[in-house]
Amino acid sequence: MIQVIDLKKDQIFYKGTRLRKYNVGLNTENKAEDYYDYILAYAHWNRDEMMLVNITEGLGEYKAGSVYGGVLQGGPSVNKEHFMFTLEDIENWYILDDFE
Repeated sequence: MIQVIDLKKDQIFYKGTRLRKYNVGLNTENKAEDYYDYILAYAHWNRDEMMLVNITEGLGEYKAGSVYGGVLQGGPSVNKEHFMFTLEDIENWYILDDFE
């Protein structure tokens, strides 16, 4: 995993990119289990906007499918700068996919 904050400013992300946010406040003793997973998806109402959809399994019926607040504008791809405007506490976000 790579922290979003450590990526190059012009790193491009496309739909399907998977991210993990740590320190979400789950009631767990093991902090390594205190996370949600998200996938970058097109906003169905506008192909120039993307959103982060929760894909975390095993947390009950209310998390998977939830959208992280705010949309990312940038067309068919977004870059790190788009994330900086949308994500809270950027230091807690990681990319699950490999980037070179």
